[in-house]
Amino acid sequence: MKKIVLLILLIVVSGCYYAQTVFNKLINYNRDDTHTLLSLIPVEDGYIAICGTGNYDMFGNWRCSMATKLDLNGDCLYKTFIGDTQTDTYEGWNDHNVCINEHGELKFVFNKKYLSAYICEFNDTLGIISSKSLFFSEDSALHDENFINHSYIDGYIYIYGEIRGDTINNEFYHGTLWKIDSTNNLVWKHNIFNGSNKLNCGQVIKSYDNCNLILNGFTLLNSNKYWFVSKVDTSGNTIWQKEFGRQSLNNFGVGMTFISPSPDSCYVISGLYPVCYRDRYMDEPSYANCLRK
Repeated sequence: MKKIVLLILLIVVSGCYYAQTVFNKLINYNRDDTHTLLSLIPVEDGYIAICGTGNYDMFGNWRCSMATKLDLNGDCLYKTFIGDTQTDTYEGWNDHNVCINEHGELKFVFNKKYLSAYICEFNDTLGIISSKSLFFSEDSALHDENFINHSYIDGYIYIYGEIRGDTINNEFYHGTLWKIDSTNNLVWKHNIFNGSNKLNCGQVIKSYDNCNLILNGFTLLNSNKYWFVSKVDTSGNTIWQKEFGRQSLNNFGVGMTFISPSPDSCYVISGLYPVCYRDRYMDEPSYANCLRK
């Protein structure tokens, strides 16, 4: 019995040590900046990890991103840094997907400051084949366009973002949705929900009827944030939109909400919900995880 227990402990300790060794391999590539893991994407022969990072030797003080190909054991096969010496390159928000075409080439959308979408195509060893910048704003009043999330649906890239500025107030935010074809050309770009200020965008998924899109994020109503879900067609026309949340409370907290279609033709949203206030001044709410169907 003692031998069995010792063997189990040895396996557990070895497993923990190996996991830490793999993690150290990733962070030892560069110590100029803290790595921010955006997503770990399974592919046929391993994983693609996308991180936010820095590389002083290549890009000076500008922020960059890093793509890493791992084998099935978590060992690094290839890596590449994405950025330049002119502006920051961001990895975006959590849970992005990578597109893989029939030739085994990878495609990912990064976010460049004041450029918005920066589309990079990689070969199977993460060498950059081509890159393209989209949505450079020609109007100085609309200089902040930030994509939040992108999805690959039926061969198209859909980018859900936000744009700052209108003819009245440069602090006004509203949503924007972009559709890009397989050759990285813009099909259309719509500013949506123009009456919704401070719209913080999130996921784009295919609707359960396979004909439309579901958008998930947050909007500001009466100085408080609410979960915001809308359905649009593939031409960017709004079919319906709804807000969910507790009135007079900030329905956001730390982190995003995530939405997924359910097997019974509904949608399930997971996120944080305010439960009560932390103090008698009613300044900081406490949050709990919430599932809404």
